[in-house]
Amino acid sequence: MKGGRAAALPVGPGIASFVTVLRRLVAVAMIVVTALATLLPAGAKAQAPSWPVRPVRLILPAPPGGGTDAVARTLAQKLSDAFGQPFIVENKPGGSGVIGAALVAKAPPDGYMLMISASVHLINALIMKQVPYDAVADFAPITQIAEVPLIVTVHPASGINDIRDLMTRRDVPLNWAIAAIGSPDHLVAESFRSVLGAPLTIVPYKGMGPAISDTLGGQVAGMSTPILSLISHVRDGRLRAIAVTSLKRNVGVPSVPTLAETVMPGFTMSSWYGLWGPRGLPGPLAAQIAAAARKGFLEPDIKVRFPPEGFEVIGSGPEEFSRLIDVEVTRYGKIIRDAKISADQL
Repeated sequence: MKGGRAAALPVGPGIASFVTVLRRLVAVAMIVVTALATLLPAGAKAQAPSWPVRPVRLILPAPPGGGTDAVARTLAQKLSDAFGQPFIVENKPGGSGVIGAALVAKAPPDGYMLMISASVHLINALIMKQVPYDAVADFAPITQIAEVPLIVTVHPASGINDIRDLMTRRDVPLNWAIAAIGSPDHLVAESFRSVLGAPLTIVPYKGMGPAISDTLGGQVAGMSTPILSLISHVRDGRLRAIAVTSLKRNVGVPSVPTLAETVMPGFTMSSWYGLWGPRGLPGPLAAQIAAAARKGFLEPDIKVRFPPEGFEVIGSGPEEFSRLIDVEVTRYGKIIRDAKISADQL
C-alpha cells in the first residue's frame, strides 16, 4: 500500500476472458428481457383478472312479480351471459323503493352492486319529505333499458268518445283511476286537470290490478296505464282508447292518436326502466355494462318476452341516460309542484 491506496490486483488472461464472456452473457440477457417486455403487456393483460371476478348483486327495490321484476331477471340473464359471472336479482321492497335504493347509494362503486328500477325512482324522491339519498347525485346512470308507453282508456258507458270530450265535459266530475300516488299514470291525470281543465276526481288504488278491475266494471270513468295491461280489453271493446302518451303513435293501436298531436302539443309520459350504480362508478365500466345490456335486449327473444307495442328497447349509454334523468326530474317536478302531490296522500 502506498499513499493510502490499495494496489490494483493483477488480472490474468483467464480472468479477463471470463469477464468478457460474462459481459456478453449479460448483454444477451438484456436483449432477451427487452424483447419479452414488448410481448408481455398484451399477454399479461389478457390473463389479468377483470370485472367481474365474482357474482354481481342486482338490487330491485320492489317485490317479486310485476313488470320491473321481469325486466330485472331478463337483464340479469343477459349480463350473466355477457360477462361469465352470475348477476343475482335481490328484491328489496319497502318504503316505496327507498330501502333498496338506499342500499345501493351506500355501496362501494366497484360494480358489484347495481340497481334496476323504474322512473318512479325519481318521482318518489320528489313526493317524499325525507329520502336518505339524492336520487340523482348519489347514483351513477348506466343505461335506460326500455320505455313503456301509456294508453288512455275510458269505459264505453262514460260517454267520452275521444280526448276532446274529456276537455269539454263540465256537467259531472269524472272519477279517474290511478294505480298509485306519484305513478306515471297519476302524473298524466294531473296534467289532464291542469292543462286541459278536465273535471277529474282522482281515485288512488293500491296497484294496477284493482284500478283496472274497477275501470272494466264502470266504477270509474277511465284511467291511463302501460299499454300491454289494457290493449286486449281495447281490442275486445270492453274499453275505449282515446289517446297514447308517447310522441308517436303506437304500432299496436295505430288508429289511436297521441296527446301530442291532439290536445297537448309536445306532451309525453312513459314509464321506463333504468340501471344505476353507486356514485363514483367508473365511466368506462358503466359504458361496458350499458353496451352489454343493449346487446342483450336487442336479441330476438326479447320481442317474444316483451311485445314491441308495449316495450320499446332504448339501450342508451350513461351520458344519454344522464341527460334523460335531468329532463325527467324537471318535468316531473313541475307537475308535482303544480298539483301539490305528496306521499302524505298515500
